[in-house]
Amino acid sequence: MPFPEQPRSAVQDLVLARDASTEGLTAAVRSATKSGALARIRRGSYLDAKTLEGLGATERYKITIAAVMASRKQPIATGMSAAALLDLPIVGKWPHEVFLLSHTYSSRKRRGVVEVASHGTEGLIERDGYILTDIPDTLIQVCRNAPFVTALSMVDAALRVDRFGRRPPMTTVEKLLACHYELLPYSGSIRVSQILGMASTQAESTLETISRVVIDELGFPEPQLQYRLYLPVSEREIFMDFGWPKYRVGGEADGRGKYLGNDSESVSDPVAKIINEKRRDNEIRGQKWTPAHWEWSDALNRSLLRRILLEAGLPIVRRTRRYL
Repeated sequence: MPFPEQPRSAVQDLVLARDASTEGLTAAVRSATKSGALARIRRGSYLDAKTLEGLGATERYKITIAAVMASRKQPIATGMSAAALLDLPIVGKWPHEVFLLSHTYSSRKRRGVVEVASHGTEGLIERDGYILTDIPDTLIQVCRNAPFVTALSMVDAALRVDRFGRRPPMTTVEKLLACHYELLPYSGSIRVSQILGMASTQAESTLETISRVVIDELGFPEPQLQYRLYLPVSEREIFMDFGWPKYRVGGEADGRGKYLGNDSESVSDPVAKIINEKRRDNEIRGQKWTPAHWEWSDALNRSLLRRILLEAGLPIVRRTRRYL
């Protein structure tokens, strides 16, 4: 039985001026660029303009990374660029710069490329034909330079332990800490330590990570993640994203994909999903627990999430602080 074809990446369609020259197509590339059929990504690299127009932000950034790496000798991606190639989740926007590991012990930034100083002990891995710093080194660089919640979301995604066993974690807390301690002392180490201290193996989505940060910022008690609760009526065990057993409050960070479907879940019957959730909530209330639900807009608007949790009966136990 033949294997199904893998989706073609736009990176494979990148047109390099050096290849065009070798094949005698330099004039054709110039003509196509002048007419608008080819879009210039960087000097010496082009992509079909319609293909580029249809790409999302992540694929556009990957195209830029590919164009930079194609112009370098033995390039090694690191930091946010390696994270993009590893398909780690982004919160906000990808940077304009491409991050490569320097072949020296010094850093420099030039023409949209940041060369990160090497410490000489980086581990290297291969991904889709590219050489990257390994997961721990990549994430340490991300934690040093990326926005706090972006870095934490990427670390959580790499550490995630799937309770259904569908995929292994990309790395472990122990490996990240070992990399961190090996590099000490270094610039940004306090921030890295703070992010690693908040990291979790149990966040099942970026929304859960952001929610956890905002809950902490607002001064609510620390929740237990993926809290188990047995429902005797339906004779089943459920997992709530957040649980506060002392206050008998359960929290669910509901992304739109829960009802509308997303890239990993096809839409079956949104109405049935809503009905099932209502039944589930009623069973939770039957156990003298209060369920609380919120979406992206609630988590990003702290006042909304604050109100939802207060109305569910969760108290604020300390002064607020700010990470984001």
